[in-house]
Amino acid sequence: MIVNYWLLFIAVVLLCFPRQWLRKGARTSSSSRSRKKKRAVIGDNDVIAQAKEELLKVRNWVDFFRSGAAGLAVVHLCFDQSPEVADDVGLQIFLIQIGIFLVGVLVQTVRLSQGGLSFVAPVFFMLGLSFGLIGWKAALFVCVAGFFLNRVLPGPGVFLFVFAVLELGFGMMLPGSPLGLVLLAVGLSMTPALLSGVTKRQLVWLNKSQTKPM
Repeated sequence: MIVNYWLLFIAVVLLCFPRQWLRKGARTSSSSRSRKKKRAVIGDNDVIAQAKEELLKVRNWVDFFRSGAAGLAVVHLCFDQSPEVADDVGLQIFLIQIGIFLVGVLVQTVRLSQGGLSFVAPVFFMLGLSFGLIGWKAALFVCVAGFFLNRVLPGPGVFLFVFAVLELGFGMMLPGSPLGLVLLAVGLSMTPALLSGVTKRQLVWLNKSQTKPM
């Protein structure tokens, strides 16, 4: 097996870098206070305004691009994918990829605080990851459809389930990735909701204290 270790290391760091570390000092900034005031004026029921607010957050796009770049690297660049690779080696590579992506999703989902264990839905992280797993054409359709459906879905758990179904549908209809990677994308998207259900702990939107759409 040929492994590009330096590129793999960078990809793992990008996938496993905790999102909350990007918020150091943000709570005391004037821009943070102004955004809180703006949310209070907008109100929880103005879904379109809330969606626009999420799209303007730099941290969300950092999540999107780092997971997209890392996903593409792990799938296409970090391991020898030549046709001469034996089946058992190919299976070993796939299992390693599963482990790397699963750890990355868990790091972005699980939060430990004084209140105990909590779970957040790493939506933009999953959007970016889909480009590496199901191909850019299918991922683009999934992202657009997910954005519009998010306006009518009741919570993050339902959104991630629908997002996984979209990945399965578009991933199988459009060429770009083998079925194994499509199924891996589906499983990863459902992981936060499954964790929430198994532990009976609420799954919330990223940076939200409630489960309303972003």
